[in-house]
Amino acid sequence: MNTIFCPECGHSKNIDRNYNYDTAQTEYECGFCGETFTDNELVYCEICGEQILFGEVYHNDEGDTICAD
Repeated sequence: MNTIFCPECGHSKNIDRNYNYDTAQTEYECGFCGETFTDNELVYCEICGEQILFGEVYHNDEGDTICAD
């Protein structure tokens, strides 16, 4: 399983995972900043595969979602 980083603050420790049977989604809560998010809000670079944090999403000329690196 890949390490999940909080898309808001970037921390990977103290991330609580809970499966919500009503929505059929895994919900996460960051113990550091309190941000809550789901798998649908996690964005990954289409080139390197690393998770991209909020505000760091870029697109290349082909329209791929890429990180700043």
